[in-house]
Amino acid sequence: MVNPSFHLYQLQKIDLKTDTLFRRLSEIDKIRNDNSSLKALEQMLSVKTKDLNVAQAAYAITVEKVRIKKLKIEQSESSLYSGAIKNPKELQDLQTEIHSLNLSVARLEDIQLQQMVDLEEKEINLSVVNQALEKCTGELTIKYSSLLSEENEKKNELDRLIQEKKVVLDQVSAVNLEMYNVLRKSKNGIAVCSIEDGCCSACGATLTPSDCQAAKSPIQMVSCHTCGRILYAG
Repeated sequence: MVNPSFHLYQLQKIDLKTDTLFRRLSEIDKIRNDNSSLKALEQMLSVKTKDLNVAQAAYAITVEKVRIKKLKIEQSESSLYSGAIKNPKELQDLQTEIHSLNLSVARLEDIQLQQMVDLEEKEINLSVVNQALEKCTGELTIKYSSLLSEENEKKNELDRLIQEKKVVLDQVSAVNLEMYNVLRKSKNGIAVCSIEDGCCSACGATLTPSDCQAAKSPIQMVSCHTCGRILYAG
């Protein structure tokens, strides 16, 4: 027969591995749900798209204004040179109007040129964000695929440990299991510690020879007199 601490020690190894698996699975789930970088780029894309749309609309309005004024200039020049207007005052007013329209067109064309430069800059900015978004999406796809693969591996390992734990639990009495669970909660997950060079491996306290010997007994368990954990003599 072996000391009851043997089975508890095996149980603890399984539980510690299980704890690690659960922590990693929780991390994977957190990573998978954290798409803040993608959302930030999508938000930026929305802003840049809106900026471009506004700039395009403003440019279209300017183009239309230029078209209308140039059409008015053509009509006025046609009237001016048609010979239909004989009154000098009317001819002078028409010439003044044409001059004013040409000045207005020149100003609008300057605005139009600046708008074209602005449009080009906004198109470049939108393209940069689009490329960043595509890159981020591709990287996340690869990352999520890798995480899914790791998650499946961890879950398979977890299933295996659950089966191992069932076998070990069959060897542990209800009283010892309760003691073990209480210690696990109060001792940061470590209820059983091995004896190494006559010392408790958890707290480092020196053990008496009788404690070391008793830890090998098949009929009793010994606890560390300092930290209170169950001692296991491997």
